[in-house]
Amino acid sequence: MRLAQKEVSFTGHAIECRVNAEDPDDDFRASPGTITAFVRPEGVRVDSHIYDTDAGYVVPPWYDSLIAKLIAHDRTEKPPS
Repeated sequence: MRLAQKEVSFTGHAIECRVNAEDPDDDFRASPGTITAFVRPEGVRVDSHIYDTDAGYVVPPWYDSLIAKLIAHDRTEKPPS
């Protein structure tokens, strides 16, 4: 799909948050462990290999420490209340 720049419109604002299993006190090295609860927030896109039923899942130390990405989008930028 080819679009000219003038055909591209921007609507709203978005923010992405990465959730990692890392230890900030150990130079952000991977920090394996057991997930005891995982609840997906409503109204926010969650990209993850973890499911709501995965309590007890062990994050292994041999892979990327990324657990989930949360992406929130709204049509307008609202100041925090």
